[in-house]
Amino acid sequence: MNGGILVGFADVDVGVEVEADMMELKPAFAEIKESREREMPSVQEVDAKVKELRQTIANLNNKHMSLRTTLKKLKEKTVEMDDKISGAEFRLVQNVKENGNLRSKIVQSPDKVQRALEEKKLAREETRNAERLSMHTFHEKTSLVEVFSKVCCQRLVYFCSSSAFWVWVK
Repeated sequence: MNGGILVGFADVDVGVEVEADMMELKPAFAEIKESREREMPSVQEVDAKVKELRQTIANLNNKHMSLRTTLKKLKEKTVEMDDKISGAEFRLVQNVKENGNLRSKIVQSPDKVQRALEEKKLAREETRNAERLSMHTFHEKTSLVEVFSKVCCQRLVYFCSSSAFWVWVK
């Protein structure tokens, strides 16, 4: 029990000390409160600037995201255009090659080509005439061989019959 009484006195001493400290601090609290009220307009001004800066940051962030999206689209278009340019360059090279091939087929001197064509026609006609002549000569010789063959056969028959006659006559 004695411990409880001492604790009670200690509580009274602490309460008196706290009350004395509070009386001492009241003027400091009042000064702080007054200082706070004086600085309130500055704090509100700074809060307004902070709010404005946050809004500006949000707007700039939105603009930044928009610019990034635009940049990405432009890069995609650049790649697409590069592909189109590469394809066009390839087609151009192919067309230049084809143009060269076609130019090599173009007749440089139509008169020379015409003369060569006429010469070939003449040579072909001469070949046909020679072929006709050869066929005619072949048919003539074939007819002559047939005549000789018939004559030969007839002479053979005559020779055989005259041999048989001479054999019989003897």
